Amino acid sequence: MENTSSKTGADPFARGLVYQGSIALRWQPAEAVPDAQEDARLAESNEHTLRVLLTLDDHGPEAGDETMELSQNLARLEFKLNLTLDMVGELLSYYHDTPAPVSVRLGAEGLAWKTGQALPVQQQGYVEVYLNARYPRPVILAARVQEVKKLPDGFEITALFGNIGAAVRELLQKIIFRHHRRSIALARRARA
Repeated sequence: MENTSSKTGADPFARGLVYQGSIALRWQPAEAVPDAQEDARLAESNEHTLRVLLTLDDHGPEAGDETMELSQNLARLEFKLNLTLDMVGELLSYYHDTPAPVSVRLGAEGLAWKTGQALPVQQQGYVEVYLNARYPRPVILAARVQEVKKLPDGFEITALFGNIGAAVRELLQKIIFRHHRRSIALARRARA
């Protein structure tokens, strides 16, 4: 199978940063483009989920902002909360049918992922993206398959997001930025 693509869509990775990594993802085909009510319902749910994910990713104040003893106490408390969240997330993932992680590129306009099965170009659907194993609740985004590339070991599917809402797009950009910043920090530590 050769590359199949639609000329109607733009490159979802042309603007802004891209989240590259291995995350759990599931594609659910849809009969049609979601209506305004469904868009609003999904946007509200996604906005809540993304805000929780950003909060989980927040780090406490920098050293020097507070007294050393208070900072140490807050760090211990944060460690205990993170440990609790990890355990609860693991427990929830045991009872929740979370898909296996796949290689993903995620932008604010769309995403691409590797899979063993091709999808029809222009197929409408919903992509469930699990951005944090500690909070196994997906962000569910309406999307349309833009391109299908044949790879030696499967396919790469590129999908453009539908009307996900400005607030959701902005929160998604913040998560992508934080992931990018963390990747740079890890690369610097590895070189040092």
